[in-house]
Amino acid sequence: MSQQAWHGHILWYHARTHTHTSSQAVPVASRKAVSKDLCVYLRKSGPTAQEHFLIEHEETWHLRAERLEEPGNHASMESLYQLLGDGSEVSYISQCNPREQLTLCYILATSMLYLYPSSWFSTEWTSDMVHFNRRSRTSTSATLTHPYVSIHLQSGSTSSINPSDRHRTHSHPAILALGIMFLEIASGSRFQRTRKGTPTEQCNEDNYRAWQDFKILERKDRHGRTKQTPSGLREAIRACLKLEPPASFPSNQLAEEGPIRHYILSCIVYPLARELRDGYKVNLSDLQKKTVPETSRTRIGNSCDPSISRQSTASIGNAPSVNSDGT
Repeated sequence: MSQQAWHGHILWYHARTHTHTSSQAVPVASRKAVSKDLCVYLRKSGPTAQEHFLIEHEETWHLRAERLEEPGNHASMESLYQLLGDGSEVSYISQCNPREQLTLCYILATSMLYLYPSSWFSTEWTSDMVHFNRRSRTSTSATLTHPYVSIHLQSGSTSSINPSDRHRTHSHPAILALGIMFLEIASGSRFQRTRKGTPTEQCNEDNYRAWQDFKILERKDRHGRTKQTPSGLREAIRACLKLEPPASFPSNQLAEEGPIRHYILSCIVYPLARELRDGYKVNLSDLQKKTVPETSRTRIGNSCDPSISRQSTASIGNAPSVNSDGT
């Protein structure tokens, strides 16, 4: 699904992006190179059609449009930010059961596992970028297991790992931002991001305040509050806020793509998967069947293989949407 902004509002359109390793998968005559942003194609077909695109060998191709059976079922979208509270009232997210919260965190984490670092992470993901649909305009509940991420795609560099900054207290702001979202989901309350100062100062201030909030969450759990935060979610939050590879970790050089993706898999994704599987008896294969197309489905293993590739994790979680700016 993609979106476009129109006079301050967001209009949602359907699109599906395919990936193939073989150039013979789609004949050249059946595709056309995309020379402009994707929203040009979405505007031409309108909300009653679904456009198909192909990404192959770092190039994007337009394939075709097909008729939608239910074009209006994504008309009502809400952001995670809207579903969170400000601390003065009970929010929608705080009323969700731990299994739903874990599932949402798992999908976001596995999406990051596949996409980080890349141009999908030109900016950190925040709660106002994650959207859900209500199935219908009269529905009162959002579908947490089908999140959509609104992002700005940038051409050029494909890596989103920031240059080393010895003054920054967190070497991967995108992972810090993921941990802050997990913290928001666990607490049900919004985290007010720092807006003043330099990017380094903002990152350090957010890192400090998020860690304090996390310690408060741990204390509440220790004192036996009614709704306990699942241990796997606490473990994932800690791993996001404080990058500490275990002693058995093959590399401490988390500035490189291979080690940081292994860290995301083994220290963030796996605790969530283990909690869903062992604590809530969720079949991860069944979960993937509900969230990804049949043609791109793959099973996430229980092992933490350091050689895990983007291709092997492509179907884990929902693919983020393309922002209308298409930059």
